[in-house]
Amino acid sequence: MKLCNSCTRTSLMERIEQNYEDFKKSTLQLDGESIFEYAPTIAAVQDVYFYLTTHDWADANQTDCLLSFENPLKFLAELWEEESEDRGADFGKMLDSVVVGDFADFTEAFITVSIADELREKYSGNMIDGAVVCEIVELGKKLFKF
Repeated sequence: MKLCNSCTRTSLMERIEQNYEDFKKSTLQLDGESIFEYAPTIAAVQDVYFYLTTHDWADANQTDCLLSFENPLKFLAELWEEESEDRGADFGKMLDSVVVGDFADFTEAFITVSIADELREKYSGNMIDGAVVCEIVELGKKLFKF
């Protein structure tokens, strides 16, 4: 006999809550150095737990699948931690852009867009003259030295 969707979801959330409490208890028994080294895993568990408890996230198939795991929180946190590690390449690209000077171009574009949005709002969405925006950006360059 199959449980109803809300019963299945309730069972999954109870398991996730227990997984989280067990994780906290075991992590708090570690020494300070170990906790520091364990920080990426702690962050992944925190992220996943927060998402699972604050969003409407799973359909019936996902719920059933996750209930097949003894520790669905750990399973999802490991996936999230791997995903986060893969994003390191993107961080590296961002850092490279700062070092080679693309950051100034990004800042100028961001300020241009931000100012244009503010002006559109101020003037009720009417078209902003490009010369005005350029003039403001030039002023920003002088003031912010980018």
